[in-house]
Amino acid sequence: MKKLQPFIGTWKTEGQTTTGEKISGTDTYEWFPGGHFLQHKINVHMGSQETIGLEMIGYDAATGKYPMHFYDNQGNNTVSQATEHNGAWTFTGEKERGTFTFSENGNVISGTWEGSEDGKSWAPIMDVKLTKIS
Repeated sequence: MKKLQPFIGTWKTEGQTTTGEKISGTDTYEWFPGGHFLQHKINVHMGSQETIGLEMIGYDAATGKYPMHFYDNQGNNTVSQATEHNGAWTFTGEKERGTFTFSENGNVISGTWEGSEDGKSWAPIMDVKLTKIS
């Protein structure tokens, strides 16, 4: 769980989808009481659509992966997993995956999301940048 520590804080989220919609809002990461899970709250707009979400991130010592469960105000719920390699994080679900890296000073996260209908062919969905504000 210690590898998740750099995510802790509130982040200004900006980006753009491949269809040209602007992305803006905040992402907040904090330890869930007990320290066994990282709680991720999302409040963003993609164009005119508001997404409010909650994600819980844990750790599976047997696989070395971080299981993730996400729920949002539109009724979506997804299960995915994260892995970390040399400071780069990969989040992989059935139909979406993303790759994220931290800046040297840890105050910016840059990432790209891709989507797939069949789990085999992937295409870019959006690019995002999160800047730490607290």
